[in-house]
Amino acid sequence: MGFLEFFSQMTANPLLFVAVTLYRKNLKQAKLDLSEFMLLCREQGYFDLDEIQTAVFEHNGRLSILPKAASRPATPEDLKVTARATHLGVEVIMDGRVMGENLSRMGLDENWLDAQLIARVVWDHQAAGLSPVAPTKKP
Repeated sequence: MGFLEFFSQMTANPLLFVAVTLYRKNLKQAKLDLSEFMLLCREQGYFDLDEIQTAVFEHNGRLSILPKAASRPATPEDLKVTARATHLGVEVIMDGRVMGENLSRMGLDENWLDAQLIARVVWDHQAAGLSPVAPTKKP
């Protein structure tokens, strides 16, 4: 029986693996050896256990990692800068076809699209292939 099957039979209580020290008892209970645990850590970008404050093996077989403060990515708040809001792009050209309804929803038209393509030295819609546009871009 593998570790995922093992966890499907357990309660929903997660196992703590790292909190300053590595809990080998919990690794054994999860039927993981150290190399499998390290693989799960590396998949999340942690190659050194010293970067990890806490690692929790969830009941669904996934590893949740809380990095130490010094290993966490800097946020705009840390850098004291204001971050601009980001939005999902809306496809206005897909497979070389203009998605007119998407243009209309954004308050844009094919004249605007053509001007954008020419500015990017794309002479026709077929050459564009797929062109997403952020919803905040207005003419």
